[in-house]
Amino acid sequence: MKSLLIIALTFLVFKFGVLKQTYNNKNYELHKNITTLFVGDSHTQYGISDIGEKNYINLGYRSEKYIWTYNKLKKILESNSQLKKVFLSVSLHSFGAANHRALKGDKLTFFLSRYCQLIDADAIVNLLKISRFQSDIFYCALKKGIGFPFEGFNDFRYLISLKSGKRTRDVFPFWGAFNNTDKKLNKLDLDIKPTLKRHFDKNRFSPIQEKYFNKIIQLCYENNIEINLISFPVTQKYLQNVPKIFVKKFEQMIELATPRVSSHINLINSFRNTGDFKDFDHLNKFGALKVSELLKRRVK
Repeated sequence: MKSLLIIALTFLVFKFGVLKQTYNNKNYELHKNITTLFVGDSHTQYGISDIGEKNYINLGYRSEKYIWTYNKLKKILESNSQLKKVFLSVSLHSFGAANHRALKGDKLTFFLSRYCQLIDADAIVNLLKISRFQSDIFYCALKKGIGFPFEGFNDFRYLISLKSGKRTRDVFPFWGAFNNTDKKLNKLDLDIKPTLKRHFDKNRFSPIQEKYFNKIIQLCYENNIEINLISFPVTQKYLQNVPKIFVKKFEQMIELATPRVSSHINLINSFRNTGDFKDFDHLNKFGALKVSELLKRRVK
């Protein structure tokens, strides 16, 4: 009964908020020269160097699930008519159940603190269906419903940032940006088991990841945006240890998406030099520069 009450209250507060929402479209405007977006999780964040570039921007963010990417992209497209292309990262573990657990477990509190101001009613309903942290979702809906977050000093900094036109990570926590790290994979630390367990535990998949992956593609189609999928390089050690069931699922999702996307840029097996990686499946700035150079003609 308590659970049903929270769901009902959450929906009503979200749907019928009485005050104007503070986060309006103007706050998502990009420079008019920006025509291409790179979005997705940490593979995008570490994989595309946009330093000094004028026509594209990297908005990737670590651990960003497709439900968050969809809502972020939706807001940005509404405010930027100049956008023409989107590059979305898709990885061998993108559809694994670990992504699902991150939305239903205690990590959801962290994600809501980052993305609450972005998400729509459909996302609220989907999260309520799978999460046991319904009070956090209700709190998010309440903040959106009345249009002003209840976070004390952070709210003051937020209003100042709106006035100044600046977007900082602490005030706009969802924004994302290129991580310009020069860290290199340590050859003495070759225990890949924790990474594999985190990505491929239990050989199960995430229905909500699949749903929002498809919603992102449909969103771009409806807005006449060219959508490209990109799979970033991983180390040979990582690639050789990916369970076959996940490789098959990845290939199935790409095949289903192919008629609706402009291209799939598959770089998974492209780099052999471990000096281009910060860990088993993420590039460092040296690898990112190489990928960015490969893609330059595609982003014009």
